[in-house]
Amino acid sequence: MKKILLIHAGDVVLNALGLVLEQEGYAVEAADLPAEMQSRHADLVLLDAELVPGGHGTIADLKLELGVSAPVYLFASGGEEALRSGAEKTGAEGYICTEWGFRRIVSVVRWAVRNRTRQVQSPQRDLLLGTLNRILVLDDHEGARRRLVTELRNQGYAVEGCGSMAELEDLYSRLDPDVVVTDVILPDVTGDEICRQLKSRMQGRLTPIILISSLPEWELKQRAERAGADAYCRKQDGLPKLVQVLEELLSEIVF
Repeated sequence: MKKILLIHAGDVVLNALGLVLEQEGYAVEAADLPAEMQSRHADLVLLDAELVPGGHGTIADLKLELGVSAPVYLFASGGEEALRSGAEKTGAEGYICTEWGFRRIVSVVRWAVRNRTRQVQSPQRDLLLGTLNRILVLDDHEGARRRLVTELRNQGYAVEGCGSMAELEDLYSRLDPDVVVTDVILPDVTGDEICRQLKSRMQGRLTPIILISSLPEWELKQRAERAGADAYCRKQDGLPKLVQVLEELLSEIVF
C-alpha cells in the first residue's frame, strides 16, 4: 500500500483530504510538524506551505530531517502562481491548490505517486505536468482530432489523441487520463460501445467519459445514458461547451 505523509498545522481541509486519500486506498500519516512524524517511509509528502520558511534548499533540508526521498508537494489555498513560485523556490517537486477540488487533487496525488522515481530525478521538468488534468481524445478524423487536441492544450490541459480502439488501449494505460473524450461515429466500433467496454473494466477510480458527436441531441443523450457515459456534448456547440462539461466533471466535488 502506498503511503502519504500529510504535514499541516491542524488545517480542516487537509484533515478532509486525508480521509479522502484513505478512501482511495492510500495509507496516510498526518502530523502538525515534520518532527512529529513517526514513520520515515513515504511515497509522497504533502506539506502545508505555511510551514515552509522559504529559501532555496528548504525542501532538501526537510527530506534529510524526515529521512525520505519521496517527492514533496506544497499544499495551500490562494493564488496558484504564488504557490507554483514557492514550490520552485524551495525545491518542492510540485504543488496542490485547495481550490482545485477533490477530483483534481486525487488525480495529482495519483500521478505524483506513480511517477515518483522519474519525478525525483527531474523535478522541474515534471512540476507543471503534475498539476495538469490529462485528457484522452478519440476521433478517427485526423484533422478534427488534431484541432481538438490543440484547442484543449491551449486551454491548459495535458491532451493526447488517437484514432482507433487499438491505439486507445495503449494510450489509456500510459496516460491514465482524468477524462476520456470519444467521438460516437467511428468506423469499427461506436463511441458508446467503447464507453461500455472501458466502464466494465475500470477498477477503483472510475474515469469520466464524454461522448461527442454531431448527432441530434436526443439521440446523443440516449446513447450516452445507455452506455453509462458521464456526459455528452454536441460538436456544433463548440469548444466552450466542451470545456464547460470537462470542468464540471473535474470539479464535481469541491472543497
